[in-house]
Amino acid sequence: MGFAFESLEDEILTRKEYQDKFIIWKIRAERYIGTVSSITFQNLVENLPQNVTPLNNTVSSVLTNQPRLPKLTLESFSGKDISSFPSFWARFKSAVHDNSNLNDVDKFSYLKSVVTSDAELAIRGLTLTPENYAKAVKILEDRFGRKELIGVDYHMNRLLNLSPVRKSFDVIALRKLYDQLEINIRGLESLEIFPDSYSCLLFPIIMKAIPPDLALEYNKKHNEKQSQVTDLTTYLHGEVESRERTEFLLKPHGSHSYPNKYSERAPPIYPQPNRKGQGPFAILPFS
Repeated sequence: MGFAFESLEDEILTRKEYQDKFIIWKIRAERYIGTVSSITFQNLVENLPQNVTPLNNTVSSVLTNQPRLPKLTLESFSGKDISSFPSFWARFKSAVHDNSNLNDVDKFSYLKSVVTSDAELAIRGLTLTPENYAKAVKILEDRFGRKELIGVDYHMNRLLNLSPVRKSFDVIALRKLYDQLEINIRGLESLEIFPDSYSCLLFPIIMKAIPPDLALEYNKKHNEKQSQVTDLTTYLHGEVESRERTEFLLKPHGSHSYPNKYSERAPPIYPQPNRKGQGPFAILPFS
């Protein structure tokens, strides 16, 4: 009678996959609903589909013997917005990657629990082993952490495609334009790409994006020197804040967007007549 080695190998790989999946979902559950009791996991195991019934004992043993990992609040990363990878990795590196109390398997468990969508797909084929953790980190950094992708292809594209504002009294649109400038310029600076290196390219684009009267006023004030992007953004920031303050002060009383939490309960400043109009100092009867 021959021994089916291929069948045994498939069984081992299948069991390993289910072990990894249960460990990952265990971490995800603890992140959102706290520590999950072993009874809950036992019920989950018992309710598995019939085609994985033979693995129940193995999975239960893995969950029982798996050391309880500390609960950490971690930011997830999908890979859809590559500009968020630096902040994601900085937080994960501080909480997990550089944590000497965690081994590489624990770190890999945390990593798999916080990546979704494209990022999860990139490391899906790697099982939970110490060696694969280093491989997973390198895969994510090579795909989502490249400066040329985050810096040029993302931030520069957004700067080069700013939505123009045609009217200087449209304060909301001006504020949005300025915020978009600052967000992407700061993003480039965090990657050591500074405005001086692309000022000659971006300056005329910003000038075309701001209202004509603001562009004219800026040229009047800066006609004797070569302007930089930082000069223009500083000027735009001052114009936006001045218009916001003016708009707020010129609004009719009570119509501004900053509600007074005491306004509904505060008594009137001046004495009021009673319901029958019996003089300004009449006292209202108790109900």
